[in-house]
This record gives sequence, C-alpha cells and structure tokens, in this order.
Amino acid sequence: MNTGAGKTLVGLLMLHSKMIETRERSLYLCPDKQLVSQVIEQSRHYNIPTCFMADGDSDFPEDFLNKKSILITTVQKLFNGKNIFDKDRIAVGSILFDDAHKCVEKVFDQYTIRINKNLAAYSELLTLFEEEIKKQESGSYEGILSGVSDYFIKLPFWSWNNKRDEVINILKSYIANPDVLLFKWDLFINDYSKYELYFDSYHIEISPIKCNTKRIQTYYKA
Repeated sequence: MNTGAGKTLVGLLMLHSKMIETRERSLYLCPDKQLVSQVIEQSRHYNIPTCFMADGDSDFPEDFLNKKSILITTVQKLFNGKNIFDKDRIAVGSILFDDAHKCVEKVFDQYTIRINKNLAAYSELLTLFEEEIKKQESGSYEGILSGVSDYFIKLPFWSWNNKRDEVINILKSYIANPDVLLFKWDLFINDYSKYELYFDSYHIEISPIKCNTKRIQTYYKA
C-alpha cells in the first residue's frame, strides 16, 4: 500500500481481529520510537485497544498480558539476546511488523557485533588473525594498519572456525558491555560458525550469514 493509504489501520484491525478470534496476545512491532508514537495515536483515534512499552520498561502492561489490548513497541524490544518476552515466557499469537524492510535491517543489526578500534579487542583480534590475513590480502592488511578508509578484509571461514576458542576468550570480557555484547552474546555464542568477521581501519564487524530467529522463542512460536 502507498504511503498514507492506511497500512497502520489495516495492521491494527488485523491484530485486533486475531486477538478476539484466537484469544491470544497480539504484538505490533515498529522499527523506531517515532513510528510507535504514530501507531498509538492512530489506535486511539479509531478506539482500538492498545498499550505500549518503552525501551527501558521491564514490566508488561496488564491489558496485554490479559489479552485485552495490542502491545505496540519497537522491534529491538523482542529481538535481542536478553529480551524479556522469552525471559518471562510470554506466549504471543500474532505479530505484525510495520515497515518490514526497516524492521529486517534493525533485526540484523541486533545480531551484529561491532568492535571499535579504540577497544583492546580490535588489536587483539587483528593480531590473532594477522598471519592468515597477510597470506590472503597483504596489501589490504597494510592499508588497514595505515588507517586508509577504503580497505576492508573478510576473514576466511576456516581461520574463523579454527580459532573459535581464542576468539571467545578475547570477546568474553565484553559480555557485560551494553554497547558491545550484552544484548548480542546469547544470539551469537551458540551460532559461532554461522557468523563472519570483517576488518577495516576503524572497526571490526562480526555479522551473521543468516539471523537464527529460532533463538527468539516468542517470535518462533507465534
């Protein structure tokens, strides 16, 4: 549907209908807080029962738990390794993604680990894989060391898999860091072989080949 054609209203009506029909909880996910606010405003305009959770909220609204209203929140609230839906074993019948393309980008970001150059792990991982990188792409390696922004390297998968224990040992000190691993560690650690590592002059990115959404039980069972 085109912009302004009523996608939000249609989505709300679908979830409201499913909630009444199945007597199960309904969840409306948005890629950002701005869209959450717009959806809440529309729901009130049309008198559709909704409630919402901010990113810092840890308690679910009673009307959502009692299956009386649709919960509206950001997609990041559900897709993270410490999500309270799975922690509290919240069963949801129907989930709707508003602006699905942006939501997919946000979900992928939630699974992706980024380590800036100013963290010790950057130099530790670069040193760990130095020999293999030089063998594969010596020119790019020198460019990265020189701080040239145009260069990046994808680590060969065999090197990544062969040094799993060493990588885990380097990363584990960041498990409690909310900007690095706190919300991503549980998604990453059991799917290590399904991730890839990239270097450039400013950061390291460890990203999934495919997001394993089975790790998010509330989503997987909806």
